[in-house]
Parts: sequence; C-alpha cells; structure tokens
Amino acid sequence: MEAVQERGLTRHNGVSIVSSAKLNDLLAHCRRRPEVNQVERHPLLLQPQLLADCATALKGADEPVLLDNPVIGATPRNSAAAPPRC
Repeated sequence: MEAVQERGLTRHNGVSIVSSAKLNDLLAHCRRRPEVNQVERHPLLLQPQLLADCATALKGADEPVLLDNPVIGATPRNSAAAPPRC
C-alpha cells in the first residue's frame, strides 16, 4: 500500500473492514497512516469503539478535517443526500 503511493500510482490510501486491534497494529508499523477505514454502519452492529478509534487514529493533528471542506459540507444542501458524518 505504501509502495504504491510512493510510486505515485495513488494519492491516498485506506483500509476496509479493519478492527480496532488490527488498526492499532497497522498504525504501529506503517510509515504512512491510512486516511480512511471503510466500515459497515448498521443499526444492529453499532461498533462505537471502532468508530471512536477511527475518528482519533486516522486524523492527524496537522491535517485538515475532510468534513470541514466547504465543498463537502455544501453537498447535502445541494442534493437529497444526508449530511456527512464521521
């Protein structure tokens, strides 16, 4: 994943369906932190700890918050889409 980004083949990287334990292990060994962890949101599978871990672990202190981007924030007002949530 990091090698692909370093070669310029992608600008961003992420993971999918990674648990809190695996995310913490990944963060301890990676050079470039993933920017997103795609997880299932389901009313019967809330996963509050995983969502909290993602919100803190994947956002760097000096990096802009994606949801603060004016284009992304304006999208729900311009369509039938729901507002973005973390």
